[in-house]
Amino acid sequence: MLVVEVTISLSNILKVQRESQDQSKTISLKPIYKPTTKQQDQEQETLNLKANAERMFKEAQEKLQQAKQESERIIEQANQQLHEEQEAWESEKEKLFEQLKAEAFEVGFQDGKVEAEKQHQAYVDEASSLINLAKQEYAEIIDKSHEDILQISLNATEKILGYVLEDNQENFTKLVQQALLIVKDKPKIDLHVHVSDYEGLLQHKEELTNLLSDQADLTIYPSKEVNRHGCLIDTPNGQIDVGVDSQLNELKVKLLDLLEEAKTIEG
Repeated sequence: MLVVEVTISLSNILKVQRESQDQSKTISLKPIYKPTTKQQDQEQETLNLKANAERMFKEAQEKLQQAKQESERIIEQANQQLHEEQEAWESEKEKLFEQLKAEAFEVGFQDGKVEAEKQHQAYVDEASSLINLAKQEYAEIIDKSHEDILQISLNATEKILGYVLEDNQENFTKLVQQALLIVKDKPKIDLHVHVSDYEGLLQHKEELTNLLSDQADLTIYPSKEVNRHGCLIDTPNGQIDVGVDSQLNELKVKLLDLLEEAKTIEG
């Protein structure tokens, strides 16, 4: 009788275990959006362009710093030379006045005074000439630095925009592609471009859409209010201006800041 009871108990336990397994929840896997190789390449290209721009601006700042140091050295050298000339003049002046004082008794006091004033003016003129030469050399160094900074900024502009500034649709489309990578995860994206750029960009809409996430909705609008090769991107988070003019203006502002710093040194 005991054997029968044990057998029934084990059967019940196995039955409960099977029912528990049958009632277990099923875990489903959802697909995860993975960027395509093309998107990754474009993102990497954008990062590389930004890194190149930062490096070039760093080079510009280093050149400006070198110009500062060189100008300070020239001014310091000029001041030192002027100081030495002044000390020499003070010593010479004493001797000159003593000599002129003695000669004044022979040729007249007035003649001696005139001669002393002439000698004094000659030393003053020489000192002024030295200062002017130092300032002229300093101005030439600053002008040379300005040229270097302008050239570096132009190169940085070409790298950031990703093309030489020419009037063709392919380059403009590439600019828009780079901008869309920034907002690719937004649910709604509206592009506003100049009417002259609208038709050409519309032909690449499928290519542009492939850059975005599956949930993104892209719409392109023509606008007379947007400059040629301009592009305004509207998303739920706000508006971004990524046109050629806006990016050039941003670089010009940074360039003007560097030039203003140079003018401050010169002043």
